Amino acid sequence: MNRTAQLDKRFNDILRGKVPANTNYSLFLEAICAQQDPATCINNIVGSPSGSSAVQAAMRHNTATSFLNGTATTLLVYLFRATDLGDVLDHLLTAIVDPPIFWTAFCQAFDQGDLNEQAQEAFAILLLRLMNLSIGNASSYREVAKKPSILSKLLNSSQQSIKDIGYRIDHILATFKSGASVAAAVGGPGGRHDNDFVDFREISILPTADEILSQQPPFLRPSGVLEDPDGEETRAADYLDNTFRL
Repeated sequence: MNRTAQLDKRFNDILRGKVPANTNYSLFLEAICAQQDPATCINNIVGSPSGSSAVQAAMRHNTATSFLNGTATTLLVYLFRATDLGDVLDHLLTAIVDPPIFWTAFCQAFDQGDLNEQAQEAFAILLLRLMNLSIGNASSYREVAKKPSILSKLLNSSQQSIKDIGYRIDHILATFKSGASVAAAVGGPGGRHDNDFVDFREISILPTADEILSQQPPFLRPSGVLEDPDGEETRAADYLDNTFRL
């Protein structure tokens, strides 16, 4: 039996309850990442009576920095490839971070500068995802994001992708503090870089370095919105808003 077949068998045996995951947690996590389609894999895990709990146990059995930078990050990067799963992915991520055995170690390692670049990005993506949870309570994750040492590391990262996530996290915190719904901060104007604001009048005409380097597309209202008869009163302002964000 080749390696791929061995990993598939281990993955399916654990999900079916034939083999306990604790016989070899590392092999189980490797088997997950060996599955060809992340979305199908996650659906199978969540749909299995023992799947989510097995992943939860595997991710908290080892909190060493080497595990966080290696196997744990590899798994998270694999899971994040399933971008369109919504609640299903949230369910699995919640199982991984609650109880917060793995999450506490991951936060501390990021805060202390012990994570490598790929793990730092995985931490940033996970934190952003947890702050936007469609299930459960996200308040504890907002508290983590509010820590000056955490937020400053995100915003001052040498990796532009992490810095972009830091701006989005900072924007969500500001939106929540203002009393608006967090949902209003996701996909709307503001929070993509240091020259992206909800009010276009605050945007500098000259782009900043972070704006030029940002990998996030600007917030632009489509032509259908601009030409909507119901938006006649705000049409001029909407056109100006789009122009400043181009």
